[in-house]
Amino acid sequence: MHGNVWEWCWDWYGEDFYKASRVDDPVGPLEAAGRVVRGGGWVNDPRLCRSAYRPRNSPDYRDSNGGFRLTLVQ
Repeated sequence: MHGNVWEWCWDWYGEDFYKASRVDDPVGPLEAAGRVVRGGGWVNDPRLCRSAYRPRNSPDYRDSNGGFRLTLVQ
C-alpha cells in the first residue's frame, strides 16, 4: 500500500528517538513538534515510497499528498 499518499502515524517524531528505543513496536516520544508520516505519496520519488522512511509533518499540515488509514481493533 505504499506510494498512494503519505500516511499519518500516531507517533510523535523524535530525531534520534528510534536509535535508543525498543525494536518491537516503539511508540515514539510523548510529544514533539511533528508527527511521523510513512509510505510516500503519488508525486514522490520511488525511494521515498517505503515504510522505513519516516519524515515528519506538523499536525496541522494539509495537502493532496497526505492521508490516513483506519484500523479496527477487536
